Amino acid sequence: MNLEPKKIKNCLESAQNVREVYFAYHHGTNDMHVSVNKLLEIVRSSYSKKVTLYFHGDSHEKHHIHSFLQINSDDSYDICLMSGMTNCWNRFALCKELFHVILDEESVRNKTLQVHLQDFKASMMDASVDGAESSVSEMLTEFAAMQFLFPYAKRLKVIEEFEKRVSEGEAKKDIYKNIAERFRIPRLYVENYLGEFLIDYFDPISWNEKSDER
Repeated sequence: MNLEPKKIKNCLESAQNVREVYFAYHHGTNDMHVSVNKLLEIVRSSYSKKVTLYFHGDSHEKHHIHSFLQINSDDSYDICLMSGMTNCWNRFALCKELFHVILDEESVRNKTLQVHLQDFKASMMDASVDGAESSVSEMLTEFAAMQFLFPYAKRLKVIEEFEKRVSEGEAKKDIYKNIAERFRIPRLYVENYLGEFLIDYFDPISWNEKSDER
């Protein structure tokens, strides 16, 4: 998959801009973690997007996806979350779909879910396949969601904590679980985004000085 640095920078800056609005007007002093429900409020109010959220009757365990977005003819959006997910997965899936709404353009829309999933899978498994714009958008919205929920500057601080705890003999799996519970995000994404590859991947991008540790 071909991810242009400019597109990555733009999606991360969009996420950071939303964080600024969130912390200025929506984050309460007693809030223990970033609220995705309040992000939904921001998308509806500040971005003037008509978004309806509902849960699919099927369990996520029966499918290869956790959520999907439908764009209607009147430019309203339906976000569907699969049933049976944990709170962490619900939060991440909703956050990612909301950034699909925020970053939505005609060029990144896909005609059918089946074609989109086939293209995305091919682009992830074969480095020679660039992938359609809709597939690229999947990665960009993931990056944006993680920047909103677990910003890069915060990850750097957490890595210091992680290494200290490992040096003191604590099991890595227990540390990852603790961090995931603290930030209310899936453990899978905690491990991936604290990994050396993704830390190095984002390091040279010029947006990083705009990240924050809140």
